[in-house]
Amino acid sequence: MGALRDEDKPGLLDEQKSLKDAQAKWGGTTAVLTLIGAAMGGAVFPPALLALPLSAGAISVTVLRLKQNSVERLLADPPRADYETETRAHRRRFLAGAVGEDPLAIATDHAAIATLRATAYFEAAVRADERSQGAQMDGRGALAEWQLHLARELFRQGKRWSGEMAISLDTLAVTFAAFAVESRLDEAPLPDGIPETELPREVLSRSGFALNRLDLTIGRPEETRIAIGEGRATVGEVALESAIATRELARSAVVVAAGERALPRGTTRELESPFVPGERQLSKVTRFDPEDRERLLPAAEKGSVDAMFQLGALAHEGGDREEARRWLGRAAELSALREPRGYLREIQKWDEAQQPTQGELESPGEEQED
Repeated sequence: MGALRDEDKPGLLDEQKSLKDAQAKWGGTTAVLTLIGAAMGGAVFPPALLALPLSAGAISVTVLRLKQNSVERLLADPPRADYETETRAHRRRFLAGAVGEDPLAIATDHAAIATLRATAYFEAAVRADERSQGAQMDGRGALAEWQLHLARELFRQGKRWSGEMAISLDTLAVTFAAFAVESRLDEAPLPDGIPETELPREVLSRSGFALNRLDLTIGRPEETRIAIGEGRATVGEVALESAIATRELARSAVVVAAGERALPRGTTRELESPFVPGERQLSKVTRFDPEDRERLLPAAEKGSVDAMFQLGALAHEGGDREEARRWLGRAAELSALREPRGYLREIQKWDEAQQPTQGELESPGEEQED
């Protein structure tokens, strides 16, 4: 992409890898939840218990796949000939509140909104850059410069929404982890195998997604391998892996954002720098280590959500479910948005201010093109 600076590419490549990992783990988790719901017929896990994590999983897989597609196109895009068309971002429809008002539902809504907006601006930046290339090939220098200017501005807006995406994905991860370990899912054994299935269409339709051309398949072999591999035995353990991968994706999005934010500071919490004791990365921890616990405790007691999350994950890894619930519950409480309606009002203000650079909401069956 001509509008992409060399210094932007490493962050996008890292995000690309994190997106693949996170959406695969969410896909595996959602497939597990779908399977146990169907297999047990509500006898052990009533539909009301599974509805919320299933919705969170389905929405997360969908928006992460869309975001992954946009990043891949940013890194490799061909020229196109419709360079006289002004390039605008198309916001995909998403209906906040359709999943409910539980903290996990709110966190899912906010992560979806921010991720979809980052996706829309990156997709538009790609189209503008493709048009710039096409105009250049046809010797239309003025149009090439115009589209290149649009591409750079749209990419900048995508970076700003990547800043919001990072914070909201981190909140979703912490909230989902707390939900998983505090619910009966934490004790639910994993099935022996997970067949391929589809994301629940009713959940996505209720949330406003246009489902044309969306790949709804989950439970693919690579997702299954990631979900139930490495000695994991319960649904709670699988869900916690999804949360860890999502936090890693949030850190990648921070790099892409390069300090940019779309919404006013204070609308959401600020994202902490990851608290890593020594050189140990949380995702690489394979057993509970009391030494790590001692290093994390002071930061957690001072209010570090990151340290609380790591303490909870380490405790869960070591089999101390009570401590895991305590730390992850505290982390989720501190991460929760205090004024969800205020967040949505700020989103509305942003949308109204950006009308010249973005199109209308998509209609069912409409493709994301100008």
